[in-house]
Amino acid sequence: MKRTYSFVLFLFSLFSINLASQIPPKFERFGIDINAPRASFFDAIEQIEIIRLEETENSLISSIRWYFKTPNGFGIPNKKYTPYSIALFDVKGNYKTVISNYGRGHNEYTNISDAWFSNGKIELYSGWSRILLRYSEDGNHIETLKAGYDKAINGGEMIPYKNGYLFEQINPSSYYTVIPYDGFYFTDDKLNITGNGAFINDPKRFPTNIDTHLRQLEQGVFYRKPLTDTVYQIIDDKVYPKFKFDFGKQWLWSDPKSNVSMNQDIKVMLQGNSVYDVTPEIGKNHIMVSYKFNSTSERKGMINRKTGGFSRFDMRKKNKEEYDIKFHEWEDDRLVGFIAAYDFEEFMENLEKDQWAVAGGFDLEEILESENPVLLKIKFKDR
Repeated sequence: MKRTYSFVLFLFSLFSINLASQIPPKFERFGIDINAPRASFFDAIEQIEIIRLEETENSLISSIRWYFKTPNGFGIPNKKYTPYSIALFDVKGNYKTVISNYGRGHNEYTNISDAWFSNGKIELYSGWSRILLRYSEDGNHIETLKAGYDKAINGGEMIPYKNGYLFEQINPSSYYTVIPYDGFYFTDDKLNITGNGAFINDPKRFPTNIDTHLRQLEQGVFYRKPLTDTVYQIIDDKVYPKFKFDFGKQWLWSDPKSNVSMNQDIKVMLQGNSVYDVTPEIGKNHIMVSYKFNSTSERKGMINRKTGGFSRFDMRKKNKEEYDIKFHEWEDDRLVGFIAAYDFEEFMENLEKDQWAVAGGFDLEEILESENPVLLKIKFKDR
């Protein structure tokens, strides 16, 4: 009798676990008023940790889209201009070494689609070369994996997922032809495809993807279809809508006249009258959103996930242009970002002395003299 009872409890627990994994996550919808009164970005800051990036011949960074942490520092892919490379720094921002294997030869890559640290190794994914290269934390090459998927698939971002990987497919549409496609693929640890998801039936007629679309927060994995206002959460290889950023009539793609042709898409995007893309940096309590009106006009604001409230930040310089600052991800309660060297001095003029500290004991003047962007870890005030 006890065995039967225990077996029933075991079956019930399995059923409960399976049922829980099938429950969609709570959907969060946020209204964003792009004409709301501006709130001072600097008034919202409690404290900033500043990390300088040592400038050397091999660590001069042209543009930063993201970075990744290692056990004893961090890496920054330099992927805007060739030769593509990854500069490695210690926790204080001192330059250590560089991964620079750009080329078409053995164990070389033609681009850096993504890079991260996992299972004791730095991993670099090159979608154009269709390979994954593994390096030690010191940048020494360990091995190269060749992708087993079809050559017609052009891979973009990639992240570790379960016992393999998850990577996004870049829009295969051309100037003349719209091609429906799967938004992402699952692979095993050998880069063999094991599944797909987020089918895009009517992709925007734009030649390349814009901004980042894969994000991780603790154990959560999020995906945003290119040029959409909705973020999906991936749970047990299934896709569920999780966040919607509602710009109302200010969202370009809500107009049926958009996405008629590539020429029309580019035309309405260049007009800059409506928001055409939004990039959210998702945190446990807040979401920083960056939204674009055109290729040179980007605004930023903060969403409080508890209240649903949106703060439109004033991030203008004295000349009314926006600071060149890019946000990357949340680390605990701090938002990681990078500010261009040419904007850093004026940026600091807006902060009180107790609002910032330089990591590693370096002098602020040394950072001001560098041409490298500056790494910022921003803690915001509780509101």
